[in-house]
Amino acid sequence: MQISEAESEPAPGGGSYTFARIEAEVDQEFDFRDFPFDSQRLSLRLEAADSADGLRFVPDRADTQISDYLSLVGWRVDGVALDTAEHAYDTNFGYWAGRGATFSQILVQVDVTRVRSPVLFDDFIGFTFAFLVTALTFFVSCTELGLRVGMTTGSLFAAVTNLVRLDEAVGFKPEFGLVDRLAFLIFGAIVTALVISLATNRLSKHGDPDAAKTRANRIDTVLGVLNMTVFLALIVWTVHGVAR
Repeated sequence: MQISEAESEPAPGGGSYTFARIEAEVDQEFDFRDFPFDSQRLSLRLEAADSADGLRFVPDRADTQISDYLSLVGWRVDGVALDTAEHAYDTNFGYWAGRGATFSQILVQVDVTRVRSPVLFDDFIGFTFAFLVTALTFFVSCTELGLRVGMTTGSLFAAVTNLVRLDEAVGFKPEFGLVDRLAFLIFGAIVTALVISLATNRLSKHGDPDAAKTRANRIDTVLGVLNMTVFLALIVWTVHGVAR
């Protein structure tokens, strides 16, 4: 932290008015559970060097605001909040006195929201194509098992690649976030489609060849529509719950 331009001048009615410019690089742990539809609160906590008996911060909430020139690429600044608190330590810091003393703190919080734009589609393009290709497998006859397995395998690779790319962009996160939930649903749709393909292919080989094939393709179509509809509804519900 660097403090510059600190100046003091007499204030009306006595006392003095002191102001300073503070420049700092502050680490902030982000919550990426809703990425890329996330909102973040950037916090800065300042504490007085003297105990609260000698110096106590008083917030000027009415005149606290974000400068017009502040802009964050890819983010929208929603507002700023200013609050104060007193913090007590359980140690005397190695001195003979001071245990239990309280120190005045001021907390500055800036709320930002990630900008939503058509570019966000690129974040999930792998998931999108994986889902579409999986849906297209049900337009292929259930007797063409090799082709359908190849299509679902390609869908799986596309989904995995998209998941890895997003994980690299976000970094390590201990939470089961939106990206993980969407990946879970996409993988579920792919695996279920593969199971349906295997089951209907076996069904097409039992009994009269023509009748068995017709019956298997009919069942395959019904199960395919049901599978893709259910997973699409779950995906839309998941995204809507975060993006609204």
